[in-house]
Amino acid sequence: MKRIVVIFTCILLFACITFGGVVDFTSPAWTIVEEIDNVTVTSTTTSVDDLDRDETTYVVEAAADQSISLAGDFFHRFEMQMSDSLNASYIIYWAVAESEGDRAAIIGRSEDLVLMRITNSVGTLGFGIYTVEDGSFVVNDTMTVTTGVTYYVTVYRDDDGGANSTGQYTVWVRTGSHIGTLVDTLTVDASAGEQNDYSYIYSLMGVGDAGGGATADGFTQNMDLATTDITSHLLRVRNQ
Repeated sequence: MKRIVVIFTCILLFACITFGGVVDFTSPAWTIVEEIDNVTVTSTTTSVDDLDRDETTYVVEAAADQSISLAGDFFHRFEMQMSDSLNASYIIYWAVAESEGDRAAIIGRSEDLVLMRITNSVGTLGFGIYTVEDGSFVVNDTMTVTTGVTYYVTVYRDDDGGANSTGQYTVWVRTGSHIGTLVDTLTVDASAGEQNDYSYIYSLMGVGDAGGGATADGFTQNMDLATTDITSHLLRVRNQ
């Protein structure tokens, strides 16, 4: 009986979400910053070829331009893939931040950032969600992924959740579709004791550090953004 209630709650949770429609990356509201002309956007896809760790590269939009809020509770979903990888390569597929820039620039300004990335560590690809508070990495949760596989990602922010009631991010990673095979569920708290409202949403971000010779190809596609009033107790019931 308990399992039936959990399954029903999960179905109810996702059925109640009204997503706003796939964003158009070719809209003038999206800004593309690239060093070597290796970013391609279509209406539904942001892709990059040979993104090196030392490049200043990102695709970003101000939340106000998308008529969405990055404050309070929200759901986002997208698809991602790392199709090729060399050495300690690193692609950020989704991020919310206070300002524009690559990872190194935002951290250098001692700002807040939440990001989801795939990186290559000694031939093993790891996907993870990371929180950065005042320019310092605070907490993360990670899993192993495979080159050439498209993953369907849904992230939910419960703005009052987490250990300090300052925010919790839950990430569902699936294959096949957004209701396909569940590969893993990741969870991180905004553990620095402050609730953050963000102003910018990213479909691609590079590291921008001094490391060269670490390149990767990949894409983010079908990004759908939603703000919802669904109460967080539905998620908590799922875990009972």
